[in-house]
Amino acid sequence: MSDFASGVRRHRVLLTLILLTLLFVGTAKAERVLILVPDHFGANTNLFYDHFMRCGWDVTFAGQTEVVRSCIWATNNGMQSMTMDTLISEVTDITYFDALFIATGSSGVSTAFDDLADDLHTKNLIRSALDNGIPVAAWCYGIKVLIAAHVLDGVKVSASSDLIVDLRVAGATYMGTGIPAIYDHGIITGTRNKHFYRENVEAVIEAVHGTYAPAASSSKGGDQ
Repeated sequence: MSDFASGVRRHRVLLTLILLTLLFVGTAKAERVLILVPDHFGANTNLFYDHFMRCGWDVTFAGQTEVVRSCIWATNNGMQSMTMDTLISEVTDITYFDALFIATGSSGVSTAFDDLADDLHTKNLIRSALDNGIPVAAWCYGIKVLIAAHVLDGVKVSASSDLIVDLRVAGATYMGTGIPAIYDHGIITGTRNKHFYRENVEAVIEAVHGTYAPAASSSKGGDQ
């Protein structure tokens, strides 16, 4: 075979590989996460969102109302509210998503997360996600929603320390606070989101991909 013919053949092979790569990239489905946003959501919600986006995920925000108020700290720093992509009541097929994520909320509001914890549809979405092998994540006081959904029996969790009694009543095994995220029985929990937000998002991604490996615990102290 002449050098010219050999070069043409190599060129055709290379062109075919490029076209196949473009076809794969164009048809590959980005992972989708549904983020449930409570009234008085926490400022760290933006940190989670930014990291999911950097990882190429498709993020959908859902709340009980079209516009959800932020916590006092976020409000004082210019983030007064957030417009949702959809209402929680409009989410009917949880299998459209690869992960369900409960956003952070205000620890300084006694009714924080009550709007989600008291909502039957929200709790049914959580149960349906777990039944379909879809990881569910909750951070700090967001675990109150999982307590209300009755999905923590036998599950190891990390959460704010003042929820220990409620968690034990729910059947959960409390592993501590200020430690890296814990993934157990399809549920991911953690605290100190300002410090661990990258690790917490990565734990969700690894759970979806089936590559999660527990991190070594290293208490940082305090709840956020």
